[in-house]
Amino acid sequence: MVFRMIQAEFGDCLILETPDADGVIRYILIDGGPERTYDDHLSGELDAIKQRGGQLDLVVLSHVDGDHIVGLLDLFSELLQRPQIPISQLWFNSFDKAIGQNNAIAVRVSAVFQQAGMQGVRMANTEEVTIQSINQGNKLRTRAQQLNIPINPNVPNGLLKATGNPFKLQIGGITLTVVGPTARNLTELRKEWQKWLDKQEEAVASADIESFAMADESIPNLSSICLLAESNGVRVLLTGDARGDHLLQGLKQTRLLQPDGSIDIDVLKVPHHGSDRNVTLDFFRKVRARQYVISANGKHGNPDYDTLKWIVTAATVQQRPIELVLSNHTPLIQQFLDDFPQNENTYQIRFMPPGAHSMVV
Repeated sequence: MVFRMIQAEFGDCLILETPDADGVIRYILIDGGPERTYDDHLSGELDAIKQRGGQLDLVVLSHVDGDHIVGLLDLFSELLQRPQIPISQLWFNSFDKAIGQNNAIAVRVSAVFQQAGMQGVRMANTEEVTIQSINQGNKLRTRAQQLNIPINPNVPNGLLKATGNPFKLQIGGITLTVVGPTARNLTELRKEWQKWLDKQEEAVASADIESFAMADESIPNLSSICLLAESNGVRVLLTGDARGDHLLQGLKQTRLLQPDGSIDIDVLKVPHHGSDRNVTLDFFRKVRARQYVISANGKHGNPDYDTLKWIVTAATVQQRPIELVLSNHTPLIQQFLDDFPQNENTYQIRFMPPGAHSMVV
């Protein structure tokens, strides 16, 4: 199995490749990165795959967020104009599928933001971004349907989630196991949305523009599809922007954790571009990898200093040699390197070469 990280700046864009029994290379694309990722980096990689006679046997959108979905929208838009590369199927949990409730919450969300516009209230930036992401998810679904690309085929109820009898897919020599989100994560997410909407609707009903504008500015995030990819004994954990505790819940539910609550893998795609809001030192004590992959360029402070410190501290205490594989060099990374010299710890570090479109992990 080859794991290729595409230069996606502050987003994620990854390609897995593996030969099948006949020696034919199969390709899986996970996320498409933010704006410019497709034009500047991903398009050329896909052209090379097509020239080799390959296709995308699976495209996965971990979650509907701009730094993951825009490149896929660009790809699907181009496919509507010209046959760039065949796509066999698409995995993603749309907002209405993830939230459920027969689309009732999605209808309420739309009504709240329509009313906000009528009253001349500008949403907080985080809210605008999230609503934009929901709309982008709807666009991706529409474009996939126009291209006759199956969405979540053979997936129970059309919703990818972790269960005690985990959903698996074999592509070439790779077995994919869905380890997140869990049903509990989705239930909690649904409750968060209902609570948030109750506050917004109360403010709208009061016709108090100020109270509406000041209503809880934190909008619920959408849960990431998390996958364990296995091939010839190599294990890669793909995490999207999931929270570490949610990921551990999914690994437990799919019976992948050892009795002590830990798991050993070869590669960890560090959640949420290395944000310290998603992980803890204990997470890295339990999820032990040989390589830690982070796609980030310093935007929003990612990767965070503490995340790098926790990865290396856990490995050094456990006397595990590891490698950090990073897409970009940032001032915080340099500060970390100064404070945690490689010769005093058990890690090596490797960066994507400047100007490169991708790197093999």
